[in-house]
Amino acid sequence: NIEIFKDGKRSVKTPGPYESNFNIVQKYHPLPKLGQNHTLIGSWLVNDRAAGISIREDSSLVTQDMARYIPHVILT
Repeated sequence: NIEIFKDGKRSVKTPGPYESNFNIVQKYHPLPKLGQNHTLIGSWLVNDRAAGISIREDSSLVTQDMARYIPHVILT
C-alpha cells in the first residue's frame, strides 16, 4: 500500500495487503519519465564495492511488482 501526497492531499493510492501494518513515511522524489515509463536505477554494494545494478521501468508513478526489470552484474 503506497500513498503519494502533494500539497497535503493524496494524489496516488495503490492497493495492497498492508493496511493494518505500521506506516513508513518517506520523502517523495518523482522518478524520471522516459517516454511513457518511470525509470528507477537500483545498485548493490558488497564490502563497499560495486556488485550490481538494475533498471526498472513502469508506466505507474509507483513501481509495481510486474515492472520491467533488467539486472546487470559487475565483475571485477
